[in-house]
Amino acid sequence: MSLENLRMGSKILSVINGKGGSGKTTSALALAACFGERLGKVLLVDADPQGSASWVTRGMGETNLFDLAQETNPQVLAKLREVANYGVIIVDTPPALDDATVSLVASLSDYLVLPASPSPLDLRELTRTIQAVIAPTQVPYRVLLCRVDTRRRIEALQIQNQLRSSGVRIFDTVIRSRVALERFIVEGVPLTQYPGARPSAEEYRKVLSQIQADLAPG
Repeated sequence: MSLENLRMGSKILSVINGKGGSGKTTSALALAACFGERLGKVLLVDADPQGSASWVTRGMGETNLFDLAQETNPQVLAKLREVANYGVIIVDTPPALDDATVSLVASLSDYLVLPASPSPLDLRELTRTIQAVIAPTQVPYRVLLCRVDTRRRIEALQIQNQLRSSGVRIFDTVIRSRVALERFIVEGVPLTQYPGARPSAEEYRKVLSQIQADLAPG
């Protein structure tokens, strides 16, 4: 599907991080499936030249819960606001802050999700992302801690509190590291339908609910 074939306005949610391996594409796919089961009409835009989201989605066939558009051309992505017939458009952005596509899509978005692993290097990149890309747009955002070791949940909660105290907006839910989050991608099955992925799907559903609360009028 091409974005050029679609017309007029939807809510745009972009998933952004300047560092690869942050859980960005996994989160984009998971949120697309969760929004799809709740809203029905969801479009996932793969704006990452690596095309990982497109590769995974092609294996889903009729089980898929969302439509896909693969588009990396900034001139076409600039027309995101003209897309119609979808309640939510989720954009998986390139893992590079100096990519013009990231700044463009961020400025067009209604909401930004920033996945990050709870490691010093990832958190340093996260701070850079907020300062360089997020803050200038003034678009609402939250940080999503991903790949959290289930044995180190207390440490993740401490990191959440530290980020909040420094003024960073962060989701209440963390995404724990589980085999199912790797397997649903490899096997090309929507997260919400993958056997054994119920705990991970529930975490992303909680993230979705917080996004909807943030975007609710008033």
